[in-house]
Amino acid sequence: MKKFLAASLSVFALVGVATTMLGPMLPILAAQWKLTDRQLGALFVAQFCGGFAGAIASTALIRRTSTHFTVRAGLLLTAVGIACVPWPSVWAVRGGIALYGIGIGLATPSISVGVCEVFRSQPARALNLLNFCWAIGAILAPGMILRLALHSSLGLRGTLLAASSILVAVSWVIPAINATGLRATTTSDFNARDLGLIISAGMLIFAYVGVENGVAGWLPTFVLRTHGLSPEKGALLQESFWTALLIGRFLTAFFIRRGIEHRFLKSAILMMTVGTAAMLFCRETVWLFASVIFIGAGCAPIFPTTIAVLSQQFSRESLEKLGWIFAAGGLGGAVFPFFIGTLSHATASLRTGMCILIVSELGMLAMHATMQQRCSPALAEGALNEGLYTVAK
Repeated sequence: MKKFLAASLSVFALVGVATTMLGPMLPILAAQWKLTDRQLGALFVAQFCGGFAGAIASTALIRRTSTHFTVRAGLLLTAVGIACVPWPSVWAVRGGIALYGIGIGLATPSISVGVCEVFRSQPARALNLLNFCWAIGAILAPGMILRLALHSSLGLRGTLLAASSILVAVSWVIPAINATGLRATTTSDFNARDLGLIISAGMLIFAYVGVENGVAGWLPTFVLRTHGLSPEKGALLQESFWTALLIGRFLTAFFIRRGIEHRFLKSAILMMTVGTAAMLFCRETVWLFASVIFIGAGCAPIFPTTIAVLSQQFSRESLEKLGWIFAAGGLGGAVFPFFIGTLSHATASLRTGMCILIVSELGMLAMHATMQQRCSPALAEGALNEGLYTVAK
């Protein structure tokens, strides 16, 4: 079990690097292929579409094979996609980015499902720790990729080929998960309770990932326009947001316990809402930093804790249904920054555009209330007494 957890944490950190590596590569790709901003934006669309397709496909692949096979397939596809990016063809770049998006879409929900299967008594703790490691990879990716690509003998080609080789190697590291007593009862059918729970949780995660990306993506531009802060301070604010999220997930992994997940979620959403309102309307720089830290701390437990709650509800039926939740999150991450920019352009006010965040957070409170009503405590309680899980060594 310890071997599985260590491997999962390491792999999830690498997935975090792969997920966020496109950003720092954009200036290099733009210079190499003379790409316009619109063409560069299409690369994000390619990664998002691949991730969405991969997350949806993971639901069927887990059901027909296993979580272990799906994780390995996702990592190998990610490796192949990354290896295609430095090929001397712009179509290889686009295809490679779409391919590693598919791989990330397969691997991310599959690893989460595997962790839920092994750590059934405290899935919220395990998933918060897992996403803590993802955040480490996401934070390290920009500086690491740029340093290796621009200031080492590897260059972009060598850096990406090395990353691809590492992913191929680690795809064989995660121990197989043997589950008995559960898969026989697994069904892919959606009854009314499951469907309502998936819709409410999916909308919550859709809004959450959208808010997270909206804050992180537009924050430097917002403080530059509304507060006149320098780009350096804008970058420091962005780092403060990610650091607060990172520390929050680390602390949540130790303090959350079974039975209080919904209280954690409600408190976290309220923290996000208060922090966002303060960020948009405060005047002093010190309060701006405080509000951004508050938002990051509120964001920290929402995604992994929601997945943990759902894993408890579906543990007797079909954990592969979680793929739909991950797909909803990817959709929100792609749509919200675009909507914020569109509303900002229409009203000539970025503050007005970012008010979408507050509306979304209020909607998250409503979706959480609906989700909590549809959760069955008795089902999650009974699931703990069924099935025997071991880790093949």
